[in-house]
Amino acid sequence: MIDKLGIRDSVVVINRYVPNEEVHKYFQVADCNVLFYEVATPSGVESMAYNFNLPSIATAVGHFPETIKHGYNGYLAEPNDIDSMYKVMKDFIENPIPRGRIEEQAKKMSWENYAKAILNQ
Repeated sequence: MIDKLGIRDSVVVINRYVPNEEVHKYFQVADCNVLFYEVATPSGVESMAYNFNLPSIATAVGHFPETIKHGYNGYLAEPNDIDSMYKVMKDFIENPIPRGRIEEQAKKMSWENYAKAILNQ
């Protein structure tokens, strides 16, 4: 598809396991984290993106509607809807999410807050 669309010079495909020591390279150069899943459980990738103040665009499945506030710290697409996925990608390009909002969400999802919630404090 990359060749068919003539975008080979604009796309990099990494089709291999990325070890922990290299992960930061990808998050540091990304504009957003795309999580278009059919079903989802809490995402380690989403949490990692928050550590880099990287907004996420995702399908509104699993826990994503709880952690991604549409238009505030990311964008949510309707599941199984290519047009909706296209729209949120376009929305992100036209209205990027300020990184400060991601930092705010990351603080809410910190280990300290998680531990307090478990301990009911």
